[in-house]
Amino acid sequence: MKTASWDLHAGLVLMIFIRLLSVGMIPCSIRTFGDVVFIVGAVAMALQSA
Repeated sequence: MKTASWDLHAGLVLMIFIRLLSVGMIPCSIRTFGDVVFIVGAVAMALQSA
């Protein structure tokens, strides 16, 4: 549960921080990394609570 929580928070922070960068293709492709970290945390939390 600890890993899932850290992944969820890290993913949200990455998505917010990258959103503040200038508009263009680089932030768009980097934002995908934040999305993946968030999704991994969400899946880990779902598997632990099941």
